[in-house]
Amino acid sequence: MWTFLGSVLLLIALPGFIGSLSEISEQKAQLLADPAVGDVWTIKLRHEHYTMYLVEAVSVDSIHLRKNTRDTIGGVMKLVYFQSKALNDFNGEQVGYARSEIGKLEKKGFIRSAMRNVPSR
Repeated sequence: MWTFLGSVLLLIALPGFIGSLSEISEQKAQLLADPAVGDVWTIKLRHEHYTMYLVEAVSVDSIHLRKNTRDTIGGVMKLVYFQSKALNDFNGEQVGYARSEIGKLEKKGFIRSAMRNVPSR
């Protein structure tokens, strides 16, 4: 009985979960294609090692980011906690990327998330 009920619940919940992941990915792609000053990107530095960057300037051919002074090592839950606590520490080095590089970084999985209208900056 419980196995059957669990299977039914999984079949009901799985399409919604997959749909929400697709929506999040689509939203990230839109924010990366049209970045704005003040956007916050979470970038993977190496295996399970992340930091956030603040978009400081956007031009026709490049994007300039300011690195967060903190970073985190760990899985998804550690990353979510980090994102909620480190939104005021954008005093690190400034880096610039050509717009063409952004798509490559995203396709390789280095840009983990992109957020707009981030509070507490």
